[in-house]
Amino acid sequence: MRRDVSINFGRGRTIELQVQVDQSPQSASRAREWLDATYEKMGCEPIRPSGKVLLIDKILAIAIAAGYEGLNSNRNLLESLASQSAAALDRSRIAIDTDSLTVGF
Repeated sequence: MRRDVSINFGRGRTIELQVQVDQSPQSASRAREWLDATYEKMGCEPIRPSGKVLLIDKILAIAIAAGYEGLNSNRNLLESLASQSAAALDRSRIAIDTDSLTVGF
């Protein structure tokens, strides 16, 4: 199924793309595993003062760590972040906003 993903970095820097996502339960599980592994690999830190790390926090932290330029120059990472986020959250539209630290549906 096709999903729309938008990643906003502020100052007019937004990346929008459509990705194809498998809707199987295994797909959601694999997506969460990818987000966990990528969060660790990129050395991401908890966003919340409590130190608790939610799925949405991992998505935000990966986008922040990669940055606008990093995602634009690494299409594989961009498409993986978009498709894995859409699969893990099981939403047709996702808006990741690194400026306001939110993920909307």
